[in-house]
Amino acid sequence: MDITPRNANTFLAQFVKSFGLKFCSKILGSILAKPPKHKM
Repeated sequence: MDITPRNANTFLAQFVKSFGLKFCSKILGSILAKPPKHKM
């Protein structure tokens, strides 16, 4: 497998994007499931 800077950047971007989506969905899910006690 040839890892060129372009391929590495694309892979990193895809990884960050998928990780960010999973992380945001998990955070939103936890917030919706258990609303924080304090009021904004």
